[in-house]
Amino acid sequence: MAERTDRKRLIEYLPNLMQQFSEIKELMRVANIETDEIYARIEKTLDESFIDDCSVYGVEKYEKLLGIAAINDSSSVFSILAYISSVCNYTARPIPSTPGPGFSE
Repeated sequence: MAERTDRKRLIEYLPNLMQQFSEIKELMRVANIETDEIYARIEKTLDESFIDDCSVYGVEKYEKLLGIAAINDSSSVFSILAYISSVCNYTARPIPSTPGPGFSE
């Protein structure tokens, strides 16, 4: 996932009058550093939640969680996806072709 650059700076949420003070500017600059770190951690967590985007750490967690071991690093993601697709079938049941009770034509 690409890092977002369209976030507003914290000082932009303050009224124009408060944005003029140097103390407020410095506080907001320091707070922006911390919020950027928080956003980076959130994005990393979201990336680790999806198999296609996860790092080696995420792949290892999936392997441990599912109890599988890949042959090598290049087949790890494929092994996880193959295991999940064989075990978890989230498709809906087919719609019956005959009408059920209470259906009238």
